Order: sequence, then C-alpha cells, then structure tokens
Amino acid sequence: MFSNTQCVTDHAGQHHHMHDVAVLADEIKDLLARYGTMLKEADIRKEMRQLENWLETEEKGPAPACIISESGITWLTGLRDKLKLCAEETLRLEGEGGLPASKEQSKKTEDLLSTVRRIDTIIAENSNHLEKTH
Repeated sequence: MFSNTQCVTDHAGQHHHMHDVAVLADEIKDLLARYGTMLKEADIRKEMRQLENWLETEEKGPAPACIISESGITWLTGLRDKLKLCAEETLRLEGEGGLPASKEQSKKTEDLLSTVRRIDTIIAENSNHLEKTH
C-alpha cells in the first residue's frame, strides 16, 4: 500500500491504472455474459464482484488505495490463473474431438487469453510502479 503523499504525486499513473482495471472489469463481465456456464466452475463471478468492490472503493476517495496493493496483485494472479485454466480446458476439449476448432471455440479461447494478457499487463505495470516508488 502507498502513503497518501505517494498517491497524490502519482495521480496520472493512478488514473491510467484505474482505467486499465475498469477495462478489465468490462472484459470479465463480457466473458461472464458469453461463457457464464464454463466460468461458473472457476468461480469467476465471485472474482468479478471482488474487482467491482475494489473499483468502487477507489472511486470513493482521492486516493484510498492508489494502485492495487501487493495483495491485490496476488489476487489478480489467481484470477489470471483461473482464466488460463479455462482457456486450456477449452483447447483440451477441442483437441479431443479430433476436428479443427469451430469459429466459436476459437473465439472463446482467444477471448479468455486476451483477458489473461490484459491482466499480465496490469500486473507488470503495477510491479514497475512499485519498483519506482520504493
């Protein structure tokens, strides 16, 4: 967690980061709408509620938490891993049929992996920010 002084001095970085996290939340909502049954087993809906709660907390004050704390990074890493497993399971199921993946299957896998890449970007940016402020 950062001090209030660090938060105030990095307002532009915080705004960019919050935008990235909001985009991530929208992507996850979209995934849940399209692939809810598959993501239900991974409990992604619970993860989405946690992300929304965090975003609401961030919007309440000038800098209540600044950027996702280190525990938040651990949480994001867990979410990323769950989405990766869903993508791998989709690929495995596609491979078992012996036929090439349908357009729908390919899109599902790509959607999941795109969100995984977004999470990786947020984690990397946050790690870089942590290194600069410590």
